[in-house]
Formats: sequence, structure tokens, C-alpha cells
Amino acid sequence: MGMNQNSKELLLYLAGIAVAFAGLYYLLLTAGKESATADKTSHSDNVIRSHTIHDAAGTGSVPVADEIIIPWENLFDACDLSGWAVIERPAKVSVRDSSIVLNMTAFTSRHAFVRTEEKYSDFIFEVEYRRDSAMESGILFRSEDAPDTAFTALLGYMVKIDSSPAQLWTGGVVLDYGNGLNWLHSLEGDDRARHAEKAGGEWNHLRIEAIGEEIKVWVNGIPTAHLADDKFREGYIAFIIHYLKKDETLELLEIAYRNPRVITVEPEKYSRPMDLSVRDTKGKLEVTYFR
Repeated sequence: MGMNQNSKELLLYLAGIAVAFAGLYYLLLTAGKESATADKTSHSDNVIRSHTIHDAAGTGSVPVADEIIIPWENLFDACDLSGWAVIERPAKVSVRDSSIVLNMTAFTSRHAFVRTEEKYSDFIFEVEYRRDSAMESGILFRSEDAPDTAFTALLGYMVKIDSSPAQLWTGGVVLDYGNGLNWLHSLEGDDRARHAEKAGGEWNHLRIEAIGEEIKVWVNGIPTAHLADDKFREGYIAFIIHYLKKDETLELLEIAYRNPRVITVEPEKYSRPMDLSVRDTKGKLEVTYFR
């Protein structure tokens, strides 16, 4: 029996609806895939997409899944100093443009610090910073409270952010006693490391790995320090504000830190290999609060 005209029109109508639904489903599916891809791309620095990662010593590799979420912990909410403490007063510390901004204060004789409230032992730490070229600063780690008789409130390892245009040792590791310092790992003779930092006013990326006795530092992805030392095992992470004796014009200089973050859960899994030979500095300097 043949179909009448009404039946044919109904079938064509239903077929049109089916095609429309099929097209809508395809669009939704495609949008979902694009959204997932965009999300992964925006978080690419939190993901390892590789079949291997290097062991802590950088001497071999460990098989892993295709994708590992790196357990970064953000240390700054970009709004206020929750989770941080300001040590020594007066200290010019502000939060501006999602950054912790530091300025020196004239007529001071002791360093000030902005330090974490938590202490860390084995970790990987990353931060971005931008500074005026003449502004000196540094990042302390595994730092501990010094006695009241010391010249500084905190002492520990410090990655130097060097203001000397002749020296250019940003990324080296020092002990700063408040009345002087000693270098554990300078950048002397290492022109690649000496020129790792970008010009004043540009953002730099700094990475510190402190795992057991091994300490590694990178500035903008370039290795600057690699040492084995056991003086300090646990302590605060801190940004230093140098004292300023008389020159009030230098109060205008500033340094800004943003996006500080840390890995404390099995950091050895995420350690990077380094082509700098390790310097064994154990026993080189005694732990003392006086230079």
C-alpha cells in the first residue's frame, strides 16, 4: 500500500528533526573537547606529560603515567599577606597588582623580612620577581630565628638577588649575618649564570630545590647554583628587605614577588637534572649568627 501525501510530509518532518538533533549533539561534543583542551593548556605548568621523570639525583628516569598532576601549593592569594609574617620594623611591605612589594626604609640598621608562617624541610619552591636594577634582595630558605644578640632576625641559606652591576651574582647562595655575608656558592667564572637574570623591570622566574643535602637553583631556567650542604635542615622561606642607612632617595627602589608556590609532597619525584657540578660545602662554614 502506498503512502499518502500527509504520511510523506510527516516522515520528512521527523527526518529533519533527527538531523537537527544530530547536528546539535556534534556541536556540544566538539565544544566539550575544546573546553577540556583549553583547560589542560591553561594548567600546563601543573602537569607532566611524559613517560619518564628524572630521579632526585638526575642520574636516571622513573616510568610514570602519561599525565601527572604536580602537587603545587600556592603560598600567596594575591590579595593580602595571609600565611606570611613581617619580621623587624619598620618595614615597607605592601600588596599591589597581585604581588608582594618591598621597599627599603632609610635610617635602619637591620634587615627586615617577609616570611612564611610555615616551616619547610624538603621542597621545591618557585617564584617570579621584578625589581629596579639597584634594588638588592634575596630569598631565604630553611631559615631559623636568630637570638636577640645577633645582627639579623633570621639566618639560613639565601639565594642572592645581587644589585652589583660588576658582580652579577644573582642566583648564588650565601649566608647573610646582617653585618656581613659569606658565599657558599658564588657565580664567579660562570658567565652563563651571571647573565641569567633579565634587565631591571622585567619579570624573572626563580626555582629552588632543597631535597636532603642537595640544593639547586635556577634563574629563568638557567642553573646558577648546585651544592651539598647540611647546615640547615628546616625553616622558613622569606624575602629579605635590606637595611638602608641614610640615602632616602633609595626608598623609591622596589622589588615585587608574585606567584610563590611550593611542592612538599615527595618533591624528589619532580626534581630536575642539572648540568652544574655539585659543590660539597659541608663543614665549610660553622653555623653561627655572627660573622
